[in-house]
Amino acid sequence: MLGLALDPAYYTEAVCEGLLVWATKVVPAMLPYFILTKLLSGFGCVGGAARVLSPLTGKLYRVPGVGGYAYLMSIVSGYPVGARVTLDLANAGALDAGQATRVSTFTSTSGPLFVLGTVAGLFGSYRIGAVILVCHLAAAALNGLIYRSYGRNESDPAPTELRPDKTDAVYSSVLSVLTVGGYIAIFFVLAAFLTKTGLLFPLEWLFGKLSVACGLPQEFGGGIAVGLLEITKGCCVLAEYAQAHPLAVTTAACGLISFGGACIQLQGWTYLREAGVNGKVFALSKVTQALIATLLSYAVGSLVIP
Repeated sequence: MLGLALDPAYYTEAVCEGLLVWATKVVPAMLPYFILTKLLSGFGCVGGAARVLSPLTGKLYRVPGVGGYAYLMSIVSGYPVGARVTLDLANAGALDAGQATRVSTFTSTSGPLFVLGTVAGLFGSYRIGAVILVCHLAAAALNGLIYRSYGRNESDPAPTELRPDKTDAVYSSVLSVLTVGGYIAIFFVLAAFLTKTGLLFPLEWLFGKLSVACGLPQEFGGGIAVGLLEITKGCCVLAEYAQAHPLAVTTAACGLISFGGACIQLQGWTYLREAGVNGKVFALSKVTQALIATLLSYAVGSLVIP
């Protein structure tokens, strides 16, 4: 608040930048999918998908087949649709708190529109975007295996047919997208504040030193530090090094996108807390997901990125 009062023009610009990203990148990508997932649930499509996926999700993750539906919606739609679907399923009685927690560990993903559109466009390479997307989604699926033993309840082999209210699909989806816009705006301001005041310097210094040790420019670490708060802004910084250090950019971006940044994690937590998800498990799962994605993208990128 003090920063906003002392330099309103600087922070107003940060708000505008965040809202511009939200309006031009997030709303077109997210709003249709929010409405679609709500309508699919309302028209009973979840039950059919759940019956098909139940044997697989039961063995792998100890959750009903609706968990597989949440994963499919997440990989198609991106953040935070997986969290929103998990809440809808919990509210409909298809998931208990333990199952919702396990589902949250593999359904928190970005989508192809952001990775192949925004990120690949920033990096000027569809190949980099494809590597990031494949490794990111694979990391989420592998990540859920780590937490399959959380909780005591086994998966239900006979998933409930869900029939939530269809009439509020647009209304509730618009409110959800507005909530996401609020998070993006405030985190763009927070990133600007931490950078201007030097409070982000410890993270920038740490990742800068690691970057230099890996033969990269020290400023490369600044992109990682900012990306831990807001991934779009972090990817914008990393884009400056995409031509000179494509493998490093691929690895760092995949790790950041899988971690989600504080902004994305809070967006997801807005829904997951209402579903009874264990916050500590969810936070830890994002760290392990990012580590898996980083290792995968480095291994795959070493083979296909010149």
